[in-house]
Amino acid sequence: MRYFKNLLLAIVSLLVTLPALAGPDAKELFSFGSGVVWGFDFIDSEQLLVSRRSGELDIVNLKTQQQQSLKAPTVHAKGQGGLLDVKVHRDQGKTFFYVTYSKKLPEGGSTTALAKAQYQPGQALQWQELFVAKAASTASRHYGSRLQFVDDYLFMTVGDRGKRKKAQEINGHFGKVLRLKHDGSPADNNPFADTPDALPEIWSYGHRNPQGIAYDTEQQILYVAEFGPRGGDEVNVVEAGKNYGWPTITHGKNYSGTDIGPSHQDGLEQPMVYWDPSISPSGMALQLNKPSRRLLLSSLTDRDIKALVVDNGKLESQRSLFKEPLDRVRHIVIAPDGMIYFSTDTGKLMVYQ
Repeated sequence: MRYFKNLLLAIVSLLVTLPALAGPDAKELFSFGSGVVWGFDFIDSEQLLVSRRSGELDIVNLKTQQQQSLKAPTVHAKGQGGLLDVKVHRDQGKTFFYVTYSKKLPEGGSTTALAKAQYQPGQALQWQELFVAKAASTASRHYGSRLQFVDDYLFMTVGDRGKRKKAQEINGHFGKVLRLKHDGSPADNNPFADTPDALPEIWSYGHRNPQGIAYDTEQQILYVAEFGPRGGDEVNVVEAGKNYGWPTITHGKNYSGTDIGPSHQDGLEQPMVYWDPSISPSGMALQLNKPSRRLLLSSLTDRDIKALVVDNGKLESQRSLFKEPLDRVRHIVIAPDGMIYFSTDTGKLMVYQ
């Protein structure tokens, strides 16, 4: 009898710990076995550049199922930190890899950093550190870190690092969206370039932990998604010099349930949409599917992808893509053929069917 009891307990334990399997909505393309696949981007129609938060950088060939490990910058892989977003960018016939990561600082604490390397098949990458955010904290959380190329510039998000009041201060990079040149220097004509004591990289401020970013090239709109506290996750239409309120205003509460502040205040921007309870938006992509355009937003909490129909910065409707919860969806990328690819916190690369 004891044998059968132990056997039953072992089976139940195994079922509880097994990751969610792909359902009818999704097909698994590749699995690392475990770990958070924080970012990925297409090198070509078959190969992906993939970052895992634990610090590994890989090229995955979806056709051959081959995995090639690459040298990556040294990261502070603790808490929410590690190797974070990746982007593949082509310039004058050359291919460059851009990565964001949490960097340990010699004086203590860590911050968000940006590096790039030229990609040449079969050769080791030589990383060049381009930018280190002035957002040091001993808390290993709220690094932001998503990247979006727009013309000659690169947008980069930085979280408040757990120092919420600093999101309202423009003499630091806490809780900001930055606009940089491709070499990591401040972009031309940034809104605070001539403001005394302000940092010239800042594009917008008053953000909590922005981890989703997408740009509509036709309507020239920058969308940014960010985590709220307990409730108050947001998608904002982000414009130069504007203040998006955190923590002065929020649609969320402290994790204890106490109030943080009001939800509205003159001079502070309101989100295009917010969620209460939280959905935990970690990645975002724009799908142009005329006559509608959709923001696709990963949801860690709901283990889902949210499809938001938008037009000119206004939300028209939203729905869930999955009929039933899957894994924690970390990031979303639209493939060259228009298909929806996404990654999970269980080490998987998947495609929505």
